[in-house]
Amino acid sequence: MRSIAGLQDLERPFTLQEAKDAVWAMRMDSSPGPDGFGPAFFRTFWDLVSPDLMAFLQDFYDGVAPLDGLNRAFISLIPKKDEVLTADGFRPISLQNCVMKIVTRILTTRLQHFIERLISFEQSGFVKGRNIVDNFLYAADVVQSCRVRSSPAVVLKLDFKKAFDSVNWEALDAILDARGLGPLFRSWISSILNTGRTAVLLNGVPGRWITCKNGLRQGDPLSPYLYLAVADLLPSLIAMEGGVRRLREILDLFSHATGLHINFHKSMFVPVGGVSAELASELAGILSCPVSSFPQTYLGLPLSDCKLPAAALEFLSVKISKRIPALIMDIIELSLEFVGGVVKHNLVKDIHFTLSHLLVVENLLFQLLHPVFQAPFSRRTLDIFDLQLSIHELQLFGVHLHSFMYGLTTLQEAVLRVPDEDMMDLDPKQIRKQLETKHDENDITDLQSGDYIAKFFTTKGRFQVENE
Repeated sequence: MRSIAGLQDLERPFTLQEAKDAVWAMRMDSSPGPDGFGPAFFRTFWDLVSPDLMAFLQDFYDGVAPLDGLNRAFISLIPKKDEVLTADGFRPISLQNCVMKIVTRILTTRLQHFIERLISFEQSGFVKGRNIVDNFLYAADVVQSCRVRSSPAVVLKLDFKKAFDSVNWEALDAILDARGLGPLFRSWISSILNTGRTAVLLNGVPGRWITCKNGLRQGDPLSPYLYLAVADLLPSLIAMEGGVRRLREILDLFSHATGLHINFHKSMFVPVGGVSAELASELAGILSCPVSSFPQTYLGLPLSDCKLPAAALEFLSVKISKRIPALIMDIIELSLEFVGGVVKHNLVKDIHFTLSHLLVVENLLFQLLHPVFQAPFSRRTLDIFDLQLSIHELQLFGVHLHSFMYGLTTLQEAVLRVPDEDMMDLDPKQIRKQLETKHDENDITDLQSGDYIAKFFTTKGRFQVENE
């Protein structure tokens, strides 16, 4: 593998500013770990605890920190669906001690500066500057081109079985070594993984402590990047020539070496471009995959070898319509959270993913959201900076979706000018006045809602939305 300049910077001594940035990057209301001390404690008593924290970071740097007692976490089981009946229907989220999250967040921040050069272009998730929804566009272009040109091909979507839970630590260390990461940085990763102890919370009561032998903690900021490093090995292996039989051997070898086992029964095998049914059945048999047809769900959207009617995306409008009441509050809270530099990642990911590539149903979405601002329940109120804003008052900032999004963007622009230390002194009435003035000065009724949606979710360059 090619060497990457500057990787030695990953092993520099920890600084007070790095530690403070790590704490301030966490949500104040994040759940604490087993020791009960969350980010709110560290932020409130920063001047008091920072000397001890820096002493711990120095011990961690030197490899003498008592991680056996500190590196512990509770596992909270989050149901993936309603009415979960089996254990695999829950998603395990780790609630770590905050001091360990500070360590892993510092390491994550350092690694983020190099991840784009460490990970191949095909991997988009978790990589700053890349957008995972672009992968859907690439896939759609490829399969549609194969159909138009009658080029025989197959689409194979692989499903990893419990991916985070099964990563082999020895393989991870070997991969990081091959990518040029130094021995000190790798020793930090190894110590974090090997000293971890976990207890499962059931009805709020922790069970016995479990010593893990493989896998990565879901909820740890470092875990996605370590997982990417392992999973990124597969594209380079698949690029090796040898046909379908060789591909199956490669997949089996990859699973055995890395611990990332492929669930072939849940994987997708779709013939494209005139592949005969007999040949498709034979190839699918080699891979132990069922033969499927388009459309197929990929990254939450229907993938097809031909253009789909708007009716095929109706399920998205149904999902959004169910979330409209909570969505309004979430969007407002999201705009306010830019003040502290905190973003609700799950919400932003869902909304950006849905809206940035749904111009086909833009009018449908508008029709769904528009009645909210014309609703008869105008007496309902929303809390913003302890200021009661009714739906009717919201209409001062925008009678429909265009104005509402514009108002939120203006609110961000106004608040971002205020230093963090002055946030508690903000005058809600002054903010309302700025919003009303901004709305009166601009005629925005003819602008497309997509423009405002794109502008809102590309604030400060966090997200990329292509102009159509």
